[in-house]
Amino acid sequence: MGESTMCTTYWLRISRAGGAAPETAAVRLIAGLPAHWGASLLSCTRGSATLALTPPAETSPEEVSDVVDAVLATPALRGWVGRLLAAHEQQHLGEKWKP
Repeated sequence: MGESTMCTTYWLRISRAGGAAPETAAVRLIAGLPAHWGASLLSCTRGSATLALTPPAETSPEEVSDVVDAVLATPALRGWVGRLLAAHEQQHLGEKWKP
């Protein structure tokens, strides 16, 4: 039997003031991630979107933030900011979005 590598899922909230469509921003962010990352849109509210990101197992939280920051710096996502959610914030969102 081979060893199983466990991936970590990071929850990310992107937001922007000014009424821009969070669904469009989420799709653009997902499209800009490395091809070998998993990503799912969990929810959208007025001005924000919450996503679940699953990078390769060896990826640190700092590397996740760096990749997200680089994608958010592209012209299509100018003005959007991202923040990885802490465990207690993930629990607050409810069990139905648990990855």
